[in-house]
Amino acid sequence: AALDMVGADGIGLFRTEFQFLVSATMPQRERQQRLYRDVMEAAGDRPVIFRTVDVGGDKALPYLRTTEELEENPAMGWRAIRFALEREGLMKAQARALIEAASGRNLHVMFPMLDVLLPKIDFLSIGTNDLTQFLFAADRSNPKLAERYDWLSPAILRFLRRVVAPCKAAGVPVTVCGEMGGRPLEAMALLALGIERLSVTPAAVGPLKAMIATLEIEALRTELSAWLDQPSGCLREPLERWATEHHVEL
Repeated sequence: AALDMVGADGIGLFRTEFQFLVSATMPQRERQQRLYRDVMEAAGDRPVIFRTVDVGGDKALPYLRTTEELEENPAMGWRAIRFALEREGLMKAQARALIEAASGRNLHVMFPMLDVLLPKIDFLSIGTNDLTQFLFAADRSNPKLAERYDWLSPAILRFLRRVVAPCKAAGVPVTVCGEMGGRPLEAMALLALGIERLSVTPAAVGPLKAMIATLEIEALRTELSAWLDQPSGCLREPLERWATEHHVEL
């Protein structure tokens, strides 16, 4: 019902670690299976992307914590797929729960912080929040660094273009997951780069659809490519100006 209300085509990111974070003990496979089955049944024929448990680092599970897990830089440390592969039982139990919950349905699974294995993967999802922090070496939650954290920086857009090109050649669709895709101006740039799937908050779906309905994507694709091929500053103002001139609803 919620998907119908906002007009979403599916669930672009289901954070399976939330069930682990709110539990006092490790969720048993049966509990995981019930949750995943309920989510898929609620989504109906629409896809649900389940991200395998992304814990470790700053998202510690008290019932799995060891003294070795105290890190100075947890965001780039022993977390996500690195942590899960070390805890073999955790990964196997979750994999079985997901497969059993699917029960004949198409199952979409995302592995966090996994190196790209083109062309063996079915899709690639880029987390723009972490990507931008790592690329700029800037904490997005620090107000003193806010002016350095712009998704429409040429560095970010050129990096994304470099990722999209080989994926397109391999026939692998690219999704953006993060705050960047939920903002109409930034989403407009992502679409022009060839990214056609956006995982956003429910509130962002309506504004994004309104923007897309008024966007001449090929015209912008040509313009953006030219901007990125030459030295330039932040592309926020040029994109805003282009949107105004072409009557794009932002």
